[in-house]
Amino acid sequence: MYLFLIQGATGTGKTTLITELEKRCIKGLPVQSLVNDRRRQITGKGLSRDTDTSLCDYFTYYASYLTLFQRALEKPGIAVLDRSILDTMVFARLQFGSGNPIEILGKRIFTLMQERITGILYLPIEFEPVDDGCRNVNRELRQSFDQALIALLEELDASFVTLRGTVEERAERAITYIDGCM
Repeated sequence: MYLFLIQGATGTGKTTLITELEKRCIKGLPVQSLVNDRRRQITGKGLSRDTDTSLCDYFTYYASYLTLFQRALEKPGIAVLDRSILDTMVFARLQFGSGNPIEILGKRIFTLMQERITGILYLPIEFEPVDDGCRNVNRELRQSFDQALIALLEELDASFVTLRGTVEERAERAITYIDGCM
């Protein structure tokens, strides 16, 4: 089993990239996506998101990511997640500052998970996001998230590849990267 995380701020094309990857096979293996719609479910129920997230919401996010991670490990072939525990750590950092208890817990969990992650695909901000009513499209928040994500990946010594360009170019680069990891 190969597990890849797609990381990036809101509206950077994570779900779009997953949709493209699902259409293709890599070394004869299908790409299976696991899209975390927990965030949309939480927002739909009126709970907090982004910088106004409550402590309870953070633990709900962690639980949903761990469930998704476990499901990914049970799948044969290639699994791609559109979000991970890294997102929650970044939002906690933006809300409470670096080194807060939520981030510390997340780092411990990620360290335990890290050996099972084959690779991380990072999508920088290159496009204006689509406002779907669930995601925060605030430009400053997106940029802050992006900067904090890169800093966190570097602190965790997490290897990642940056994918730029059109959807098709990103998909081709992702396939080349995934293929090289196998």
